[in-house]
Amino acid sequence: MTPTLLAFEDSVYSWCAKAGLAAKGVEYAYEELNPFDAEGQGQLAGRHPFGRVPVLGCGGFIVYETLAILTYVDQAFEGPSLMPREAKAQARALQVAEMAGAYVYWPCVRQVFSHGVYRPLKREAHNSADTEAGLKAAQPVLGALGGIAQEGLVLNAASLSIADFMLAPMLHYFVAAPQGAVMIQDYPALRNWLNWTAQQPAFATTRPKILDEAGEYQ
Repeated sequence: MTPTLLAFEDSVYSWCAKAGLAAKGVEYAYEELNPFDAEGQGQLAGRHPFGRVPVLGCGGFIVYETLAILTYVDQAFEGPSLMPREAKAQARALQVAEMAGAYVYWPCVRQVFSHGVYRPLKREAHNSADTEAGLKAAQPVLGALGGIAQEGLVLNAASLSIADFMLAPMLHYFVAAPQGAVMIQDYPALRNWLNWTAQQPAFATTRPKILDEAGEYQ
């Protein structure tokens, strides 16, 4: 059965889900909606109790939260595995996926990208203090991720896993801000991996248009 993805073009989590579906080779129907307006909230009613995207529907089964969507897709459909086979690499992949939601999303996307790139592009109110706070909070997170990339079990510019799909979109948004592009230079293994992901078809074919508008750093 063909699944349906409800998503928002500018949403970084929507990009995470799209990239995973592309890597898995899953064909799906797509419904674009804006979760920030009344029409979008109406479309999400009964599908997501908190009115967010992405949401994946397959027959009568509905799953939300991006990591859960990617896990379901990996198990329910044929195609390349989205999880490493070896135990240590699996643990690292899940660790990075959890880190992305817990420590990366807010400072790198909601603060640095939103206030430093997105809101100015959309001519919306933005606050440089939020950008600076995000940059400060991002530094230890990038340090931890840089160590994982250097270790090489995941984020290794050799194979894709759930770690890549959850983290790479967030860091591509982050480096769309000039300050983020400068900061990531201090973590060469992480920077090289991120540049590699940009060339992978799963990310290149699902890349949000907002990054082209922003002139993302490469």
